[in-house]
Amino acid sequence: MQLPPSKGNITETSEVLTFKKASDDIALPTNNEINNAILAAVIEASKYNSFRLFGNSSEVRKGKGLKVSLLKDKIKLEYINGDFFPSGTEFMTKSVASLNIRNIEEEGKKLITLTTPPFIETIHGNEYFGASIKPLGNDQQLSSDVLNIVKNLKPIIIGQKEFKGEINSNFNDESIYANFERILGAYQYGINETKKFDIKKDRIFKVKTESTGKMPIKIEVYPYRDGSKALYEFDYKYQTHGDGSNTFNLKEINSLIGRIESIVNN
Repeated sequence: MQLPPSKGNITETSEVLTFKKASDDIALPTNNEINNAILAAVIEASKYNSFRLFGNSSEVRKGKGLKVSLLKDKIKLEYINGDFFPSGTEFMTKSVASLNIRNIEEEGKKLITLTTPPFIETIHGNEYFGASIKPLGNDQQLSSDVLNIVKNLKPIIIGQKEFKGEINSNFNDESIYANFERILGAYQYGINETKKFDIKKDRIFKVKTESTGKMPIKIEVYPYRDGSKALYEFDYKYQTHGDGSNTFNLKEINSLIGRIESIVNN
């Protein structure tokens, strides 16, 4: 016998996220970037893991966890527990709540208001042989989780800005390259790291900053008049947070460029 739907009341709560420009010459995060950051942050804030299937795909698989999706002006939360057959047949108990989301753009910032629904509804299902499937949590536990998500949402957007420049030097190219090798050393990309520069063709060196940690910088040196011209290029990565803050640090960037100039003319 299938149990009737049940509801857990949720205290109405609204929270406002603020995304600002990291710098005057950097655009505001796009709505798509903000939405993706919020969806990822929902999973982080929940006590339940992201939905996944367990077992071999050719057999009946257990599936459980939280699914999060964006539906126009709502974020749909689905707490799922059930059995999933290779044929596509599904037997599950699912608890659903939808957060209301409202966007306002003002000069230099975007405001995102998230509001809890009045309740979370659980649709009870049965297994193939008729036994009831338990929900991921009882009404009170799931209601508490929805409320906790809204109150503790901490979305982060990863951005980067490219910097290029050139420096004239009285030294030849071999001396300048030798300085970078000695002072900074060659950069080695991580296994899953995006490779912007070609380490087989380009001269890539390793620098460290407090905000970004280890990062690659490309150096090219050409003969120029009685000396050389050194070209540098790097991407400065930063984070934009939903509380209006960011890690973009112009002082740190200028310090890094100053260090490059010092190495070129050392």
